[in-house]
Amino acid sequence: MTEVGAVKIPPYNFSYPHLWFAMCDRSLGLEVLKPVTDNVTKFNYIVSNLQPEADAFVRDVIMNPDAVDPCAVIKTQLIYKSGESSQKEIRKLVSERN
Repeated sequence: MTEVGAVKIPPYNFSYPHLWFAMCDRSLGLEVLKPVTDNVTKFNYIVSNLQPEADAFVRDVIMNPDAVDPCAVIKTQLIYKSGESSQKEIRKLVSERN
């Protein structure tokens, strides 16, 4: 059995989800003993490091992961939902000023 060391995933960044996924990819690729390249393993690392606020965005993806590429699906959904959330916050701020 190949040993895998501790991978450090940064806290989810709601403002810059693309940057967060790039940082995750770098962290997973830096694993000295064995780089994490399997999509299911990447998915598991990402899910285990999401904050509860982000979990709510992708609860369906977590409960029923894609059989082929769960990492790509959760990435797409988080980026989409984070953008949706940011737009709602902007609309709320604008409406409060009016």
